[in-house]
Amino acid sequence: MRDVKSITVVGAGTSGYLTVYYLCTNFPEINITWIRPAVNHPIGVGEASVPKVQQFLSDLGITNTDIITKCNGSLKLGLKFDGFYKHGRSFFHPFGNNEEEQSLILQSWRQNKIPKDIFSFHGISTHFDVTQLMRFLDEKLEMFSNINVIEQQATADTVDDDVVVDCTGFGRNIIDTEFKSINTLIPNNTALVYRSEYTDIENQRVPYTTCVAMKY
Repeated sequence: MRDVKSITVVGAGTSGYLTVYYLCTNFPEINITWIRPAVNHPIGVGEASVPKVQQFLSDLGITNTDIITKCNGSLKLGLKFDGFYKHGRSFFHPFGNNEEEQSLILQSWRQNKIPKDIFSFHGISTHFDVTQLMRFLDEKLEMFSNINVIEQQATADTVDDDVVVDCTGFGRNIIDTEFKSINTLIPNNTALVYRSEYTDIENQRVPYTTCVAMKY
């Protein structure tokens, strides 16, 4: 980055926000231009991360406590696989950096209790509300002086910088690549997103992600 004086980031989804925050935090000497829609409508689903993501956030100064208290978050200590081996049978994959941490996490699941020193574990993660994370980052980005926010629709013709990062997802506003469809091989091309309220919060709010095997 020695010869780079300016970077443009396009897009205001989760990747756009985290890219801008990463660049502002690590390269305060570089001018960051952030091109984003004036009216932003992200999908705004709950995000289930993994320890590597949590480590990335931690390196940016965003702690587990921040995620839980300010981003409507909860602990994610591993994965539960339901029905993958046999119907009606489940198994757990605990997070943790070593056997001791993994053993304590498994024990906590069986006892339905979280260790008091859980935040000292290095290999854990969280679930968080993407929309709340964006609001949290909006506040933190106000402290940087090397960022210029432009609210407009960007195209390849309107962006001219040393480095351009396209965070527009499938929109591909900047990256001019040909999309190759594989619908003939994988016909599943739709995701249904919905929000479900707790009906029994004490039993449903668990510190892991449940993956349920389906017939198709």
